[in-house]
Amino acid sequence: MKGVPNGYKTDPDLRAAYEEGGRAIGRMIMHDPDREEYFWKLLKPLKLWPRWYLLGFKGLYAEENPLESRRVIDARMRRKKRQKRLM
Repeated sequence: MKGVPNGYKTDPDLRAAYEEGGRAIGRMIMHDPDREEYFWKLLKPLKLWPRWYLLGFKGLYAEENPLESRRVIDARMRRKKRQKRLM
């Protein structure tokens, strides 16, 4: 997957989808990036949104919740450092 296009945060269709149900999806993907594949497998048959919307939801959620986003990133970095030490 290529990612989100430039200027995605101002896309009115993305914002409407985010308000409709994307907030929870964005939170889940922010906490566990591997869940993006899971959500895409659920949503693809519905042809509800393009795939890049999922990463757009993650970006919008992170922008709305900067403290939570920072905590998630820091925890992920600590987990990776701990795994390196144990090897």
